[in-house]
Amino acid sequence: MCYLSRFVGESGRVYAFEPEPKNFEVLKENKKLNDFKNVIIEELAVSDKADFVFLELSDDTGQHKISNNGIKVKSVILDEYFKNQTINFIKMDAEGHERKILKGMKRILENPNLKMVTEFYYKLLDDPKDYFESLEQRFKLYDIRDNLKLITKSEFFNKYNENTGATDLLCLRL
Repeated sequence: MCYLSRFVGESGRVYAFEPEPKNFEVLKENKKLNDFKNVIIEELAVSDKADFVFLELSDDTGQHKISNNGIKVKSVILDEYFKNQTINFIKMDAEGHERKILKGMKRILENPNLKMVTEFYYKLLDDPKDYFESLEQRFKLYDIRDNLKLITKSEFFNKYNENTGATDLLCLRL
């Protein structure tokens, strides 16, 4: 949040969505301490439906995930939230919920200037190959944890599978 706030400057905006109450309070305090006037934080989950979802809490504060049980949190669809705005950059780290977030941002995905960073955690995604293919249709994909190497589907799945963990992908328009 700190880096992105400085990067977009006074005329830009950073939106941070955090559904977990304790993490949200940390973000709120960070915003206050750093006097970020261009940061908007929302205590919401992001999904493919505007409703309530369950957030399964983990002992690791960075690994809470949308699930079938846990605490009930409000969710939002990005296309509805940003219906009158153009979004040029998205960073997603949603512990396997990324595919559903994409379903709720079809209009945003049409922006030819959109750049995105997304976590790709094979074990947490319902259908990792489908998620990769949905990204590959719109973007060139670069493996951030492998020196921003442009990666093909076959290379990617030889490297990342149910036994080998996660990475982050930089997604740049085709």
